[in-house]
Amino acid sequence: MDTENKTKECPFCEIVLGKTERKPVYENKDVIVIVPNTPKAEGHVLVIPKKHFVNILDIPADLLNELFIVVQKMSKQAINKDNASGVNILNASGRDAGQSVFHCHIHVIPRHPNDSLWLDIEKRGK
Repeated sequence: MDTENKTKECPFCEIVLGKTERKPVYENKDVIVIVPNTPKAEGHVLVIPKKHFVNILDIPADLLNELFIVVQKMSKQAINKDNASGVNILNASGRDAGQSVFHCHIHVIPRHPNDSLWLDIEKRGK
């Protein structure tokens, strides 16, 4: 892994470097997939580039392509293996967008009928 752009005390870099007990659910040479600390649904995962980039705007196109290949793989797994009826694919880039960990990551959240995960967001938008 290239740690040249690693920021001090980045929790995702710590996981990538094997400095925590967290185990990936999937991994290749560029990308790691983990279960978040507080999953919003069963099967919720984070798809994370191994190299540190603050947000999606900083990632080179070839790595972004690989990242989304893995996002698609995890989405298909949620539908085929976990019987989800859909998925939400979410990314927050920047503090005002709600980014809380400043190492790019993409949420893949399996959805099921009537799971009511987004009621709070829907209320805020009205």
